[in-house]
Amino acid sequence: DEEIEGPGEARAELRRQSTRRARRKRIARRRIDEESRGGADGDAGRAAPARLELAATLAERHQAHLIGLHARPPFEPVIADAGAFPMDRLFDDHAAALAASEDGSSMAFAAAVKGKSVASEWRSADGYADALLTVHARYADLTVVGQNDPEFSSGLPLPPDLPEIVALGTGRPVLVVPFVGVPASFGRRVMLC
Repeated sequence: DEEIEGPGEARAELRRQSTRRARRKRIARRRIDEESRGGADGDAGRAAPARLELAATLAERHQAHLIGLHARPPFEPVIADAGAFPMDRLFDDHAAALAASEDGSSMAFAAAVKGKSVASEWRSADGYADALLTVHARYADLTVVGQNDPEFSSGLPLPPDLPEIVALGTGRPVLVVPFVGVPASFGRRVMLC
């Protein structure tokens, strides 16, 4: 009574496995890069303050409740073929990168809402950013996310196509803020695609 997989299902499974392997390799390369640079940045990129300011201003303008979300991705061990690997050091580096990222993000969020008459809430949850944001965005009227900055890496696993994942995964409105910044008078002219 077992179902036999068709060629399409087998190909899809091979693609998923290949994607997982590629993701692990990217994470391992990021960790090596972060070690060579002396640690991970404690922020979500140089565009994060402008993105948070935009979200806070938009929430204040429409008397909305603003929620900041920080994802704490799990530690993914590096698979090495060249002998022993100091996993405790990698785990400690990951924990330090998470703490620095969360501290930097929460401080940037607090700075963005300071002095504004907006109800705000800070959330931090365990899981991958794409999965967490997709779930949380389903309960929001608008989700503000940043465009991927190709010159920045936080050292934490973050898919480069996060805005697309959130928009397609939720079916809710998503405002994608370019990493190069936004003009001071945003939201005056609207273009629908």
